[in-house]
Amino acid sequence: MIEDLIIDGVFVSPFLVALVLAAVAARPVGLLLNRLGLYRLVWNPGVFDAALFFLLYAGFCCLMVPDILDIYLTRFLTEGIHAFLFSH
Repeated sequence: MIEDLIIDGVFVSPFLVALVLAAVAARPVGLLLNRLGLYRLVWNPGVFDAALFFLLYAGFCCLMVPDILDIYLTRFLTEGIHAFLFSH
């Protein structure tokens, strides 16, 4: 079970915290990549920024809830792609 975080007496989902962290971290990472000149290699910077945000969000989710990767990876490997995508 995923435990909620308590911030000043308010129960907060760790996924919301990961979302805020990803939003805050995406900007400096994007600026760093731009400064290094890597945006010249990107066809569509907006799509690249969105993908960067989602990768950071997934990474922070895995850090905040370490069991989530184990649960989904185990289920995917044991039940297969169809059961993983289309089960309730």
